[in-house]
Amino acid sequence: MFTHSRLRILVVILLVAIVLTEWRLDRAGYGRVITVRVDPDVGWLVEPNQEGLSRRGVSVKINSAGFRDEEWGEQGDQSEGQIRIAVIGASVTFAEGVLEEERWTEVLEDALQEVLAGFTPAREVLVMNFALAGHAFDQMEQVYQHHVRPWQPDLCLVALADNTMR
Repeated sequence: MFTHSRLRILVVILLVAIVLTEWRLDRAGYGRVITVRVDPDVGWLVEPNQEGLSRRGVSVKINSAGFRDEEWGEQGDQSEGQIRIAVIGASVTFAEGVLEEERWTEVLEDALQEVLAGFTPAREVLVMNFALAGHAFDQMEQVYQHHVRPWQPDLCLVALADNTMR
């Protein structure tokens, strides 16, 4: 039979285990979902500077510009020889179901970087993912006007899926 001192020890052990489990789940991003905000021009945008889980349970990082991508630096700060490629799209390009390094925009950037590394002088490629899940074509046009153009990309790709034009 449990004595009061053994029961206290058991309760303390259980409380420590619960606190450690909560801390570990929080560090892993469990329970933090990516939040969006209303935008008068685009309809909605993702809140900048956040990390959390997508609706599909994948870890997602949102940069300071409010898009799922790495930091791009400053808008007017394009290094000499850098090629900037902006990509506008919806859920397929936002890719909430895959890890960051598996998104097609990351694969494109890596492949172009590898090809251009053999050129003299070597050129740096920056593929900028401006995709937002759920956006239709008219919203993509507003993303271009209000968010892509200030970055002055050398090329802009529009990624369309079968449901984008609706």
